[in-house]
Amino acid sequence: MSNNPVGMSAAGWDNALADPTRYASEWNLSGQEKIRELKGRTDLTENAKAERIAKIKADTNTKIEALRDAATQAEANKLDGLRKKMFRPPTPWNATDTEKVTIATSHRDALDRASRTEFLNAELTSMLKRSVLTDDRVQAKAVLAVALERNDVNAINAYMGAYPDESDEINRYYSATHAPAGQGFSDFLRFAPI
Repeated sequence: MSNNPVGMSAAGWDNALADPTRYASEWNLSGQEKIRELKGRTDLTENAKAERIAKIKADTNTKIEALRDAATQAEANKLDGLRKKMFRPPTPWNATDTEKVTIATSHRDALDRASRTEFLNAELTSMLKRSVLTDDRVQAKAVLAVALERNDVNAINAYMGAYPDESDEINRYYSATHAPAGQGFSDFLRFAPI
């Protein structure tokens, strides 16, 4: 259950976090409709209308900003989890402590070697091919990490071809880190407040 800063039910807030763009849009439209209704009322003074409109705007914007902040944090947490998964060494679940240390050391060395390559496509892809050929998963994972950092699409695609079971996670990570400006949820909400 998520922290709910706007007084919604826990289930309602979790639903909003699951589809924040829809909820923010609905809240915005609802606020605009309430304002239109208030402007048409003849039983209120202009000052009373202005006060109520200001409250509607403040309440709506507060909810949208809270949702934007929570959704942005959730996206960051999700990306951090993907990043850790993409860049951690490939350690078997049953590895002993000694084996874990050895794998971590090998991974750091492999990252260092992959980082020293100068020509993106040629060297990284060649290094990856040798890693796959020799079944060196530690080196292959290091090449992937460097390819993702450098945006070397050829090496990334070669890795996914060699290890298709990881393709979905790699694509999610790549999409999240290479989304065009103005395409994220936070960018949508920047323009949503009424």
